[in-house]
Parts: sequence; structure tokens; C-alpha cells
Amino acid sequence: MAKGFEILLNENSRHRFMSELLMKIDEMELGSKKKAHAVANEILRRSQLKVPVKTGYLKSTGKVVPQEHGFSVLYDADYAIYVHEIDYYKHKNGQSKFLSSAYDEVMSELKG
Repeated sequence: MAKGFEILLNENSRHRFMSELLMKIDEMELGSKKKAHAVANEILRRSQLKVPVKTGYLKSTGKVVPQEHGFSVLYDADYAIYVHEIDYYKHKNGQSKFLSSAYDEVMSELKG
């Protein structure tokens, strides 16, 4: 059974299940590793403001991880995908799509 969701974000965006909810930030797309790291950290920061908090565990699993050609922003709680993707559940705080909406915000600002 899949525990998470991966969103690869580049010209050929695709979705597939894996062990955590993550966004890959490609340094080639952004021009430098330093810029990709800054973007990944900003996406994490914004997603932390949106992630639903019941016990705090999901929020505590958010992190930026170096990859071969950039960085990943991920939440690796077993249930991260469900909290992220099930949008009909109304959270007392936070929201579904907490990571993808943070990504969309940051990337739209970069595109100006």
C-alpha cells in the first residue's frame, strides 16, 4: 500500500505514489543550486503555515532534502498523502493541498 505521493515538477510533470509527500525542486530549472535551495526552503516555510495540525507530528516531518539535481520538500508521515489529497475534510486549522499550494504560490511569484 502506498504511503505518500511524489510530485515531480518540471516541464514533464508527472505524479506517482511513493513513501512520502514531496516536491522536487530542480536546480537546472532555477539556474543554480543556491537558488533551488532557497526556493525549496520558502516552499517548506509556506507549507508549514498551511499544514493541518492535530498532534503536530505531520508538521514535524516537513523538511528539505538535497537530491542529485536539486532539492525535495517532503513530509514523510505515513498519512501525509491522505491529509494532503483529501480535500472534502474540513480541518480545524490548516488545509488540504498544503504543499502543492505553497509550491504554486512560490513558483508564480518567481515567474512574476
